Amino acid sequence: MSAAIDRLKGRGFRILAGALAVLVVAAGTLYFTGTYDRWQDGRALSRACDGIVPQKELHELLGVDGRLTSDQAWKSSARDGRKCVIYPPDEPEHVNHAFLVVTLGQDRDSQQLLDDLERRTTDISAQSVSPIGSGWRGVLSTVAVTEPRATVVMPCGGGARNDLVVNLQASPRNPGRYAPEQRTRLARIATQTAANAAEQAGCKTSPGKKIGHVPGAVIDTEAAGSSATAAGKATGTCAGIDAPTRETAADRLAPIEDCLVLDKKGEPAFRLAAYYGPFVQNGRVGTSRHFFFTKPSGDLDGVLYWTTLACPKQGGSAFYTAETVRSDGSLTKPDPAQRSALARFAERSAGAHGCNPVPGHTSTP
Repeated sequence: MSAAIDRLKGRGFRILAGALAVLVVAAGTLYFTGTYDRWQDGRALSRACDGIVPQKELHELLGVDGRLTSDQAWKSSARDGRKCVIYPPDEPEHVNHAFLVVTLGQDRDSQQLLDDLERRTTDISAQSVSPIGSGWRGVLSTVAVTEPRATVVMPCGGGARNDLVVNLQASPRNPGRYAPEQRTRLARIATQTAANAAEQAGCKTSPGKKIGHVPGAVIDTEAAGSSATAAGKATGTCAGIDAPTRETAADRLAPIEDCLVLDKKGEPAFRLAAYYGPFVQNGRVGTSRHFFFTKPSGDLDGVLYWTTLACPKQGGSAFYTAETVRSDGSLTKPDPAQRSALARFAERSAGAHGCNPVPGHTSTP
């Protein structure tokens, strides 16, 4: 009997040893083939930012082959504002390295929303945006190659204050590769993240379509005159402007629209801009230079003209500006054409966004 027991024990030991050997080999295979790292990466990203950031194109956007992890500073609710950073674990400082910052919230200050989008200083001509398109209420920064940004607005009902605004700031490892396909990747990640965040927040809203590509943004070319549209020939955001311009595609859902009006040398003279939804608060837009507007329309020393409109379809008010810009470090001279250009720009953009302006209301005093 004891001999039989000994044989069973020996057999059990051999089975256990064999199983352990198989596990060791399997573990080694998983480790050396990278399968384990990909599994760890998937687990980390599935938890990142409460799982709202899609994983598929994140590595290609950032130019990262290895694992990604995250830090997050979520507050108690989306309304309070939340932030999350995704980065390679060997780059914990998030400075001059690959990372993605996700910021979201409701009823946030318009100054902060513009800052997230890197266009708070609105008199700098380079800080322009272009629409994401495909049925999304979103825009992309047009010239930031080192840290491109995207903002998507998800209406949640009850006016612009309840809109959920999701902003992404990306820092690719190789900024020089920020080609058109990278803009598309950023737009896809931003829209999917916004849709997931809206679902978590309980917003009853319809997302846009799957993004195949994003509209071009000729406004982003910095070489003087190279991207100019001839006077009266614009078909996008500058349609109807009787001067050379740089424009983007017009989009009835874009929360911000830009049109750069050029001088005779082909340099930016002033920017026409339209703001909708959560970017307009108390009938105005907060920027670093001009925040307090005491009247529905007016001008500031011939440098900035503005006007407002009621726009219920966009969640409240709409705000339009014609602002002298800085293109070479100095402020260009006020242009008498700003006043009339603003009227034409506001009329076109307001009509496309369903604001139905009262005749004559778009004219500034």
